[in-house]
Amino acid sequence: MSSYRKDSPFLDQMRRTIRTRHHSIRTEHVYVDWVKRFIIFHKKRPRHLPVVLSREEASRLFTSS
Repeated sequence: MSSYRKDSPFLDQMRRTIRTRHHSIRTEHVYVDWVKRFIIFHKKRPRHLPVVLSREEASRLFTSS
């Protein structure tokens, strides 16, 4: 039984663009994963704060799994 979840239209468009540019499927998966993690990371922040990452925040964003 697969747990398929429909992604956002934004991520679907991103996948189409990556495929149009003939990037590898692995590149597509990595880019989409980065974008998902970036979105999740920022949704946990108050909206009134500017989107500026400190060195520590950037490190946490790009090293978390």
